Amino acid sequence: MLIVSADNLSAHDLLGLQKNFTHEKFSRYCLTEYDNINGTSDFIECELRTAAHHQQQIDLLDANPDIVRHTSGIVGKCVFSEIPGLDVTQLCPPDVMHNFMEGLVPVLICLSLLDIISNTQGLNIEKLNGAMSLFKYGSSDVKNCYGSTLTVAQLRLFSIPGTASEKLCILSMLPLMLSAYTLPTHVWI
Repeated sequence: MLIVSADNLSAHDLLGLQKNFTHEKFSRYCLTEYDNINGTSDFIECELRTAAHHQQQIDLLDANPDIVRHTSGIVGKCVFSEIPGLDVTQLCPPDVMHNFMEGLVPVLICLSLLDIISNTQGLNIEKLNGAMSLFKYGSSDVKNCYGSTLTVAQLRLFSIPGTASEKLCILSMLPLMLSAYTLPTHVWI
């Protein structure tokens, strides 16, 4: 069995999948549409990628590249496709850093901040941004410090700007940034 460790972008490049994660078939594990990731789809019923389906799409690629890209997200052959017995759909394990830091963690941060702002006396989005901008990062965190300001609209959309490492930094530093405020006892960050 061959396994290649790569971040999402590199894995998609190696596997011959589209490198855009904001439309159509964006996942290397299933054939869900990007529009279904906000909870409108039952992921248990999601069609998983299989080696047989992948090969069928590769066989159609030269004749119908736009159709294949739209229906499967495949834009080319895997660079390792000549290895006998290789299952391209099982080649790359998940990219935990990006899947969590750009997927789940922003949602948790947004939900927590909305709750904190609405339940903390004297705290609003402007004061939150002020506390974040004045925060003194340690030497090991300066490179990944969170430099963006947030809006309530972003929080409500569960979307905060920044890289995966910046989101990891804000996740770990947020309790310290808000230490001047008496936070609700039910908040877990």
